[in-house]
Amino acid sequence: MVWVFVVLNFLSLVTMKITLNLTPELRLEQALKNAGIANPASVTKLTVNGTLTEDDCKFIRFHMGETLQKLDMRNALVENRKFSIIAFTLCSGLVHVRIPNSVIEFNGERLGECFEYCSGLTSINAHHDHPVYASENGVLLSKDKTELIFCPEGRMGVYKIPASVTKIVYGAFHNCTKLKSVTIPDSVTEIENYAFYNCINMDSVFIPVSVYKIGKPMFDEWQVTVHPDNPVYKSEGGKLKCKETKSITVNLTPETGLEQSLKNAEIDNPASVTKLTVTGMITEDDCLFICAKMRITLRELNMSGAWFEENTIPDYAFYNCIGLTSVIIPEMTYGIGYYAFSDCISLVSVNIPDLMTRFALDCFFGCTRLKSMTIPAWITETIGENAFRTLLFNSSEFKNEYIMGVFDLSDPTNCFARSLQATE
Repeated sequence: MVWVFVVLNFLSLVTMKITLNLTPELRLEQALKNAGIANPASVTKLTVNGTLTEDDCKFIRFHMGETLQKLDMRNALVENRKFSIIAFTLCSGLVHVRIPNSVIEFNGERLGECFEYCSGLTSINAHHDHPVYASENGVLLSKDKTELIFCPEGRMGVYKIPASVTKIVYGAFHNCTKLKSVTIPDSVTEIENYAFYNCINMDSVFIPVSVYKIGKPMFDEWQVTVHPDNPVYKSEGGKLKCKETKSITVNLTPETGLEQSLKNAEIDNPASVTKLTVTGMITEDDCLFICAKMRITLRELNMSGAWFEENTIPDYAFYNCIGLTSVIIPEMTYGIGYYAFSDCISLVSVNIPDLMTRFALDCFFGCTRLKSMTIPAWITETIGENAFRTLLFNSSEFKNEYIMGVFDLSDPTNCFARSLQATE
């Protein structure tokens, strides 16, 4: 009996590593047989190259999920360049995963759904040349590392979110039941719905001053502490609460700029204003005040009854006003200055007046949620380099025949073409 126990114990320590090259005709099950592996559950480390299908993922789930520890798919070619919603669900043995370079999206509401109940998974990695994703310390991020996309369920102890992250996406820490705490840096501005759902061993969190948007449900049973200078949220009795917000109309004169006008309206905290309607003349100082005091919390800016000095929006006027979702530009506006709306990452709606004649360098650079825009027909050579770069415009949204005729959208140096390449 002792001898049998020793043999079985020895066998439990044996690991098998294998690399398989799959083709459209050769599936994983047959490839394992061809390699002389009668028992797929004996494989603990698997590298897959070539064509990886949903049937292959299903085979892994049902025949290898409890014992396979390391899965390297970096060079695998995945059907339709995305995994199904249940691709590796219940693969409780998985510890380390390297996702394919060919995968650019995942089915379902969140990436983690295809690794649902992979309770042992502690790291998921993307190769440094992956076109869409990046990874840091086993956590999956967007390519530019500004979005935290997926933390594996098996992650334990404490975790510090990288300082590059500005958004924690939907369900990013879903079912991370082994985490004890997460440190949110002051670079984070948005926490989407269900980001920390079912993190049952976490019971407290500190919300930094930078966070202006938190989804639902979030932190209902946690002890929440909020930075006292956070303009949107506060903590009452350890519970997360919203600070009072306001909608206001102010008339600006040469004697009373925006700062004084808000004080006159008994607005002690400019960050409490979420909807602002402005009449009168807007100066560069007024724009600087918005950038300094309201850039995170101001959502809607209506300037239809106002005008700018020299009828031009100043350079850097609303630069990095990350809370702005909607802007109405005065009709008597002829030009938009350098970087005027650059990095307004939440902006989805902006009008372009008929009198507009000039878009300066990088004026809408980084407005990644701005999907369409109507451009006056007479604008020709007054669109600066990179004015619209990184916008996810679709060519079908350009209805202006003059624009479509003058600008060669196949030219990679064209500011519109660069925008279009993101969706074509």
